[in-house]
Amino acid sequence: MKRPILYYNILIALSLVFAVLFTFFSAREYRLEMPNDSHLAEDEIVFSLDNDNVGITEFKADNDTVSCLATPVREGTDFLELTPKNAEDSHDFGFGGVRFYCGPFNTIFVMDPMLNFNGSGVVIAVIFFDIFFTAVFMTAMYVFYLRRAAFSYGMVACGGIALFTIIILASRLTFDLVSGNGWIGSLFSESFGLFLADFVFYGNLFALHSAPFMAAFSVTVTVSNLVLIRREGFRIVNLLGAILGVLWIFGMTVSLYFDFNSSGSAERGSVFTSISSGVAVIISYFVCMLFSTVVSAWLASRRRPPYDRDYIVILGCSIRSDGTLTPLLRGRVDAALEFAREQLEKTGRSVRFVPSGGQGGDEVISESEAMKRYLLEQGVPENQILTEDRSVNTDQNVRFSKEVIEADAGGEYNTAVATTNYHVFRSYILAQKAGLKNMRGISAKTKWYFFPNAFLRELAGLIVDKKRLHIFMVLLLTISFVLINLFLWYS
Repeated sequence: MKRPILYYNILIALSLVFAVLFTFFSAREYRLEMPNDSHLAEDEIVFSLDNDNVGITEFKADNDTVSCLATPVREGTDFLELTPKNAEDSHDFGFGGVRFYCGPFNTIFVMDPMLNFNGSGVVIAVIFFDIFFTAVFMTAMYVFYLRRAAFSYGMVACGGIALFTIIILASRLTFDLVSGNGWIGSLFSESFGLFLADFVFYGNLFALHSAPFMAAFSVTVTVSNLVLIRREGFRIVNLLGAILGVLWIFGMTVSLYFDFNSSGSAERGSVFTSISSGVAVIISYFVCMLFSTVVSAWLASRRRPPYDRDYIVILGCSIRSDGTLTPLLRGRVDAALEFAREQLEKTGRSVRFVPSGGQGGDEVISESEAMKRYLLEQGVPENQILTEDRSVNTDQNVRFSKEVIEADAGGEYNTAVATTNYHVFRSYILAQKAGLKNMRGISAKTKWYFFPNAFLRELAGLIVDKKRLHIFMVLLLTISFVLINLFLWYS
């Protein structure tokens, strides 16, 4: 999986380097063409410049077109005006003015109506290809993870990025279909500034359109948090929903405030719009990550293991004061038993159970011992039970159970982990970190209010686990939107 991602990163990096180099190379001059509605000859047309920051050469006129070649002289703006020698109002003759910007690296851009340069269609094509290829590649990677039941933070990241880029492409297609424009043709013939403006628009649009979903989700997880706190006591992890709601409301407020107050000078507009659109697109990015987390965790809980398991690890949790199983823990053991019986009926292949969990300070026996007694009551032979009684958390459950299994197996083996539905995705993550190979999850049902907070816990885990990727994406989006708004407002 790492090699395709590496190739993808190299390809995208090379294409962007090409786009930047091509821009600098092709923007060293600008060939301007204007309609010659009055069919004037070259000696009947006068051109003038405000600041002499632009040089005009190769001036030509025929019956239909007036053309010239503009080259940068020094950094700054300039206004080129074409007028007939014998007319006061140039617009009566089909002429007008063009504003240029001479930038660094000896480049020149047209600022009217929006930023453009010679060869912009090629750069637009490269950027569009990168977005399209990213959408296809990340979708393919997500399917690759899903088909192999490789539920992981990498899978969630691929799903989030795929959704983010698909939304950009779908927004562009929808806009062109509604407006009646030819999609591909209009894309590569439009000005570079307009192409950039689309991204600002789509980021803000998605943030607004996802607001009802996010509002409903925030309310749901906040309610689930209140239930969790009432049943399990106050813990920071049980406040993730409320924290998400506060952060989302704060982000949307910042984005809308700066958007509504962006009018004024070019400097104010550039700064305020950059903040507004930057916050909106970052919100959109993490909403996509949240959606991918929800879908991935739900799919993990629904995925049934193949009937070729050798061991079933049962993850422990608190037991009753008399040493019997709580309904939550009994549900996990019953799910493991049900799967083991189904496998035995279909394939004749038996499994060994690995109840995992140590003894808490308020527990009369270890969680693994309590589960073992329950398994014996259900008719499981004692030689099919391997207890792991040292662990005090889920991470240790998986790592110590792996040690027990490998000591018994002596070779290759297939494992399942039985846990509550909201916890299945996390068990995949921990199994991968522990090196528990060929692992699949067995899901036991539980109360609804555990699920929403579990989604947020996995989202937080994704952000921490893939922090470099997300820091890179946030920086890339922030820098991109600042530069885009600088170009748009100063054009």
